[in-house]
Amino acid sequence: MAVHTAPETGTAGIAPPPVAVARMAAGAHTNLPRWEDTPPQADPGGRSFAVLSFGAQARPVADAWMAEIHRFHAVSWRLHNDSADETVVAKLRQRLSRATVGWRLMVAGPEADVLAVSAEALRHGTLAAEIRAHATSTTRRRVQCVHCGTAVDVDAEPGAVFPCAGCGHNLLIHHHLSRRLAAYVGFRADAETTRP
Repeated sequence: MAVHTAPETGTAGIAPPPVAVARMAAGAHTNLPRWEDTPPQADPGGRSFAVLSFGAQARPVADAWMAEIHRFHAVSWRLHNDSADETVVAKLRQRLSRATVGWRLMVAGPEADVLAVSAEALRHGTLAAEIRAHATSTTRRRVQCVHCGTAVDVDAEPGAVFPCAGCGHNLLIHHHLSRRLAAYVGFRADAETTRP
């Protein structure tokens, strides 16, 4: 899967179709994450902890978790990086292959990074209850195009429209998050008005 970063100015002048806005404005259900203002506490039932943080805003969150965890257990792995890049994900996979009962994942950082790490952990058998996550920012989102499969990082809210870097279609960021892909669903903004 290719990941591209859309230019911040790429969404100017493109409006979402009125029917999509009206549907969401009517209070439709969504599975979008609702992040708390304060980070969750560590699970005292955990026996081994991996604490990952991404970006400067996440470092104090991870430091507080470390202090909390040290009161009842040791941290087995601590990692801080600018983003959840492929190197970080590969290291996480190695740790997950050796995880035993009681292993817990604590992750803080921008939403896109938190979701990517959480999705990788879930793919390798970690239960959702074994993950504690905190998003320090929600401005950058990964959007997966349903037409060509390209994943694009954008600074845009659900309901916004932007051009896909893969197929060129103007994509509407749907109010739906694929937790498996760690990406919002993007589909043609004119899908309901275009005839095949």
